[in-house]
Formats: sequence, structure tokens, C-alpha cells
Amino acid sequence: MRKFIILILAVLLSAGAYAADTASGSPPLTKKEQRRTLRGYKGFVEVASLTSFEVFGDDYLLGEFTTSHGYQANNFFYLGGGTGVHIYSQYGALVPFFANLRINILNKKITPVIDCKVGYSVGRFYGTYFSGTIGLRFSLGGKKAVYALGELLSIQMDDRCDESYGKIGIRVGYEF
Repeated sequence: MRKFIILILAVLLSAGAYAADTASGSPPLTKKEQRRTLRGYKGFVEVASLTSFEVFGDDYLLGEFTTSHGYQANNFFYLGGGTGVHIYSQYGALVPFFANLRINILNKKITPVIDCKVGYSVGRFYGTYFSGTIGLRFSLGGKKAVYALGELLSIQMDDRCDESYGKIGIRVGYEF
């Protein structure tokens, strides 16, 4: 009986010592695994304030709300599709449907971002839609982040009268 009690105490004491051992946790991530921490489904929600850069013609203000959802292949490349609402001060509202490519330049908490949207929009006028932006992404931990982008070029083509409307501005968003 005494040997049995000593055996049980030895097992219980070693189990407690093993549970307190934090140094034998999971091994550190390899370089390849570190590049895949954002992999999987990704969603973006953005708001933007833009203005025209037309030299000849009417100036207008524009507010945008867009959302994009797709697949993040690794910490650098995202491909998805999206839609939104663009509200022009003089022309009414448009609804674009677009493919979205986003590239994170670095694998850091704060990284430069390049974003490109190409698609078609419908509404008061309709036609090809293009938006190219560059900015900064600020990681909030996990797969979440906020970002600010400068709209380098945003073009809305009007197929009915062969006109295009160019815009520049700022875009802020949240990714999850």
C-alpha cells in the first residue's frame, strides 16, 4: 500500500511540474509559416471623399462607400470582388461592381499598400470603373487592420457619351 501511495504521488508531482513548464511550448514559426498568418477569407469596408481633377468641365464632389470580399493568398497578395455606392454631387449615385487586387509591400505591423479595383458601374450613367490607390496599412493584431489610402487615380467611364470622370482624394477603411 505504501509503495502504491508513493507511486501516485510521484505521478501527480511530475504532472504538475510538466504543466508549469512553459519553455517546451510550440516551436517558433518558420519563415514560410510567418508569410501565411493572414491567409484565408478577407473582407474590407472603405469610405472615401474624392473630388474631380477636371481642368475643363464641371467640378464635383464624391462620397464613396465600398466593400470587398475575397481570399488572402499570403501576407502580401489579396484577390477579391466587391461593390459599393458612389454619390456624386451633380450626377446622382452609381453602383460599381469590381475585381479587387491588393498588395501589402512588407510583412510588418505598418506596411505600404497598393490597391487596384477594375470593374463596371451602373446608375445614372454606366461604364468601366477603375481605381488605383497607394497608402499605409496599420495592423491591429490577428487579421484585423485599419488603413489610409491616397487615391492616385479613379476613373469612371460613361459609355453613352464617351466621357470619363477622373477623381483624386483619400480613402480610409477597416479590414477583417
